[in-house]
Amino acid sequence: MPNQIGLPGDLPVSLLKQLLDLMMMSFKVIVIDLPRLVDPIMSCVVDHADKLVVCVQQDVANLRDAQRLLRILQQDMEFPEERIVIAVNRYQAISPIQLEDIQQSLKVAAVYSIPNDYARVSHALNLGVPLLEQVPNAPITQALVKLVNELLGIQPPLKKNLMRDFFARLAK
Repeated sequence: MPNQIGLPGDLPVSLLKQLLDLMMMSFKVIVIDLPRLVDPIMSCVVDHADKLVVCVQQDVANLRDAQRLLRILQQDMEFPEERIVIAVNRYQAISPIQLEDIQQSLKVAAVYSIPNDYARVSHALNLGVPLLEQVPNAPITQALVKLVNELLGIQPPLKKNLMRDFFARLAK
């Protein structure tokens, strides 16, 4: 029934594995949003993942949950640390917990911050228009583009420097 909510136990892991295998043959990039629930479904998705993005927020409870999740992913599920990316969602510079604190707490090389911009995100969701189309130069959009580029291994193009280009032409 299309109006029913699916529960985690409703989907057999064997069917999920078949679906993921089929999707991997058809698509270059697959994004799956999972709850922080370690179960057979999560395990199946992790087994198929090239990278995992663990989203955290700037509070102690979130950091403790993330520490436990990272320990499970790395030690129990043997997912390589270098393939895990930490994204701080709803980042606020005025928070008492800063990016460096999160980096140290989670013992990771880097964290990506996604600024808190509830108004723009809510507006984009209500319109059904991606942020990239609606507000391409907004800090939240640029942060998401940076994260996507990192996940895909894309180097962002160098910004044009008109003065440098001008002097380079003069030097020729």
